[in-house]
Amino acid sequence: MRYRGWVLIGLAIVGTVALAGAVVVVLTSHHESDKGLALFVGTITSLGFMGTGLFAWWRRPGNHTGLLMYAVGATFLLAAAKDSNTPWLFALGVFFSNFFVAVIVHLLVAFPAGRLVRRDEKLLVGAFYGVLLVVTLAPMLFKRSCGCARPEPRNVLLVANRPGISNSIEAVAGAALIAVAAAIVVLLVRRWRAATRPQRRIVAPVLWTGALLVVELSLLGLSQLFSAPTFLQRAIAAVSAVTLVAVPFAFLAGLLRSRLTRADIVGDLVDRLRAPEGEIRAEIAAALGDPTLELVYWRARRREYVTADGRQARLPDRDSGRAFAEIERDGQPIAGLIFDPTLNEEPELVNAVSSAAALALDNERLQAQLRARIGELEESRARVLDAELAERRRLERDLHDGAQQRFVSLSLTLALLDRGLTDPAQRELLASGREQLDLGLTELRELARGIHPAVLTERGLAPAIDALAARAPIDVRVLEVPAERLPAQVEAAAYFIVSESLTNAAKHAHAAAATVRIGRANGSAVVEVTDDGVGGADPARGSGLRGMVDRLAALDGGLAVDSPPGGGTHIEARIPCA
Repeated sequence: MRYRGWVLIGLAIVGTVALAGAVVVVLTSHHESDKGLALFVGTITSLGFMGTGLFAWWRRPGNHTGLLMYAVGATFLLAAAKDSNTPWLFALGVFFSNFFVAVIVHLLVAFPAGRLVRRDEKLLVGAFYGVLLVVTLAPMLFKRSCGCARPEPRNVLLVANRPGISNSIEAVAGAALIAVAAAIVVLLVRRWRAATRPQRRIVAPVLWTGALLVVELSLLGLSQLFSAPTFLQRAIAAVSAVTLVAVPFAFLAGLLRSRLTRADIVGDLVDRLRAPEGEIRAEIAAALGDPTLELVYWRARRREYVTADGRQARLPDRDSGRAFAEIERDGQPIAGLIFDPTLNEEPELVNAVSSAAALALDNERLQAQLRARIGELEESRARVLDAELAERRRLERDLHDGAQQRFVSLSLTLALLDRGLTDPAQRELLASGREQLDLGLTELRELARGIHPAVLTERGLAPAIDALAARAPIDVRVLEVPAERLPAQVEAAAYFIVSESLTNAAKHAHAAAATVRIGRANGSAVVEVTDDGVGGADPARGSGLRGMVDRLAALDGGLAVDSPPGGGTHIEARIPCA
C-alpha cells in the first residue's frame, strides 16, 4: 500500500512537470497559430486523463484501467512537442501526435478490467497500434515537410524526399486503419449487446463516449484521406476535441455515480428487507443489479454451503465465469453470494450490500440448515424403513424355511408313529400332541405372515390382498387393487393397513362384512377399508389405529377415520408413491 502511494505521487509529479514543459513549449512556439486554444484543450485533456487515471488506480489497484487512462494523458502531452522549435522535439511531437488515439482504443477494448483477454481483442488493438504508426511515420520518412506547421522545423527523420511513396503508404494504411477502427466498433457493440445489467452499468460511461470518439476520429481520417473540404475537416476535428475532453470525465462520473449511489442502494435494501414478504435473494439481486445472483448458506456442522432448499451448493471455480463473496457476521461465515464477475469492479458495493443483508441472512441460514437437516432425517428414515423391511423379509424366510419346515417334518413323523401304535391310550395321547402341533404350526404361519407375507414379496399386492380376504373371519369383497407393482414400502404399508383394519372389524366392531379398495390418485396409493360394524373407532384410543398412523407417518402418508357410533367404520389411508 505504501509503495503504491509513492508511485502515485511520483506519477503525479511527472505529469505536472510534463504539463509545465508542454505549456512552455506552446508559449514559445514560432508556428502555433492559436496558442490559447492549444493550451486550453491540451491542459484540460491531459489533466482529465491523468487525474482520472490516478484516481481510478488508487480506487482499483488491481485494475489496469487507471494506468491506461494516465497513459492517454501522458501521450497527449508528448504530442504537444510538435509545437517545439527544436527539430528533434518537433519530430517527437509529430510521431506522438496521434499515438494517444491508439491508447484510447486500447482502453476501450480492455475496459473495465484493464486487460486484453481474448485473442481477437489483442489482434485488433495490436493492428490499430501498428497501422497508426505506419500512417504517422510514412510522411516523416519520405516527405521533407509534413505540412503541419509554418514555419516548420527541419525533419530530422527524413530518409528520402519521395512524396509519391508517402502518399501511397498513407492511403493504404489509412484505409486499413479505418477498417480496423470499424471492426473495433463492431466488437464494442457486440460486447454491449451481450453484457449483463451490471456490466452495462459499469461500462456505459466510457463505452459510449469512447466509441463515439473512435467513430469521429475515423471520419476525420477519412475526410483527410479523400481531401474533404477544409471546413468539414475542421468541424469534425472540433467535435472530436470536445468528445476527447469528455471521455475522462465520463469515466470519472461513472466512478462517482457508483460511490454516491452506494449509500442509497444499501439504505433501500435495508428498508426492503424489513418487509416480511420480501425475498432476500431477489432484493440483493435487485440492489446489485444482477438477476443471476445466487444465495447460499453456510452450514457449520458439515463445513459446507447449502442452497435455500437444503441441498449442497457448488461454489464457482476460476473457469466457471462466476464470482463468489463470503458474508460474515461476528467474524463467522453465514452465507455466500455467487454473482456476475463484473461486480468485482465494485467490491465496496458488494461488501456494503452483504453487510446490510447479514442479519436477515442469518435467519434464512438457520432455515436452510433446518431444511438440510430435515432432508438428512428423511434420507435416514428411508434407510431405516428399508432396513426394517429387509429384516422382516429375512425373519419371514427364516421362519418359513427353518422352524416351520421342522414342525411340518415333526407332524409327518408323528403321523407315521400313529400308524404303528395299537394301545388306545397311547394313540389318544399322540393325537392330542398332533393337534397341539397343528395349532402351533398355524400360529407360526400367521406370525410369519404378520411379519411379512411371502406372497406379497413374490407375487405382489393383489394376490396378497386376495389371500388376506380369503382368510378373514368375515365376508370381505376386494373391489379394486392395482395390477402393477408399487414400491416395496408402499405395498407393505397397504397390506398391513388392510390386515389391521379387517382384524379390528372382526374383533372390535363385530362386523359381518367389509370392502377393500386400493387405487392411485395424485401420485399416492389410496387404501380404503369399509365395514358394517358398530363404529366408534378412535385412533387416540385404539393401539391398532395408532400403529397405522405411525406406519403412515414414516412414509409421509396420512390416515382418515370416519366411524360414527352404530354407523360402521370407513378407513382411508394415503401413501405417497414417489
